Parts: sequence; structure tokens; C-alpha cells
Amino acid sequence: MCLLDRMQSASDTDIVCSAVSHRDADNPLRSHGRLGAAVAVEYAAQAMALHGSVLNADLNVPAKGGRLINVRQLTLHCERFDDLASPLTVRATRLMGDVTNVIYSFDVSADGQMIASGRAGVMLVPNEGVQ
Repeated sequence: MCLLDRMQSASDTDIVCSAVSHRDADNPLRSHGRLGAAVAVEYAAQAMALHGSVLNADLNVPAKGGRLINVRQLTLHCERFDDLASPLTVRATRLMGDVTNVIYSFDVSADGQMIASGRAGVMLVPNEGVQ
């Protein structure tokens, strides 16, 4: 399930993506006909995963993926976001990390309206043969 439509920019520490899947009536994360603001964490997690993939390709980071292990300081700025007409902007910033764990800050917004923000910990899954 890919919720993001486009990577707008990426650097060693930051990624910005956009998405319009929140408007899709068939969005697999809809519950009771709507997307609650907490679902924005999945959009952010996908941006973090894409950022990790970009780093792996550009910097030879020895990981094949990651697992979201915690979300902290989560602030939900609205109840739902499926009713927002504007595309989503999904930002993630790598705050610190090593070859086993990474901490990101993130925010998800639509046309300047904040939906969710917080911090997330990711445990990296090493490539085969990497100790």
C-alpha cells in the first residue's frame, strides 16, 4: 500500500513528499467512512521509509528496511483529513541515528493546515550478512 504520490525533495536529513490518496473513497485506512488524523502517522512513516531508501542508495546505509517502534509527542491538529481538498505535504527530518535506530520528527499538512506532528523511532533491519 503506497499512500504517497511524489517525493518533492530529499537531502541527507530531510524529505518532503506529497499525496492525494487521502481523498480516495477506497483508501484502505478509512474507518467508518473517514480518515482520522492519527492515520497521518502512516503517511509520515512511508515518507521515513522512502527517505531511508534514498539514503541507502545514496550513502550505502547498510539496511534493507525499518520498523516503526514508537511515536512520541504526537499532536493531532484536527479530527479528520479526508475532507481536505488540498494535497498533503508530508515532511520528515532525521534528527539522529546510526545503523540500528533512527529518530525522525514529522508533520503532515494540507495547504498550511496542520494535521499531525510528532517524533518517531525506527529500528533498521540490516541487510543479509550485516551484523
